[in-house]
Amino acid sequence: MSSEASYPRTTNLDVLGDGSIVTAGRVFGCDVATFESGVARWDGTGSILWERSFEIAEGYIDVLAPGSTDKIAVSTSDPIMVIYLSGEPLGSWGSPVRPVQAMLWDSDTTLLMLADTVLLKMKWDGTPITGQDLTGRDVADSPGLQ
Repeated sequence: MSSEASYPRTTNLDVLGDGSIVTAGRVFGCDVATFESGVARWDGTGSILWERSFEIAEGYIDVLAPGSTDKIAVSTSDPIMVIYLSGEPLGSWGSPVRPVQAMLWDSDTTLLMLADTVLLKMKWDGTPITGQDLTGRDVADSPGLQ
């Protein structure tokens, strides 16, 4: 790993409780065949602790959800990827409602997500817990939640 950032087009940045910084966004490079995104963690002095690249079929990472004590979640409009704070990937899954616009850890094991007009509560592994459509439509009518 280099000590220079590979992610000059970072779209998300958050400071964690230990003073380290997580960045996520589009990797600067060729956009012809795939969409490459990256996630990096920096210590408080600005040294890179780890960086990960993801080739995604469509779109770039544009949502970052730190807040768990040991994980972060990132997303394009779909999929959602969960990564340990050590940088090791934990898993990925497709959102039952798209596009994902915002995510926030509700606890160490559950995420709150805003996708389209639906507020979802999901387990870290992608299992839906509950949802509320913000337009008043029955959430059971939302694609992926039947």
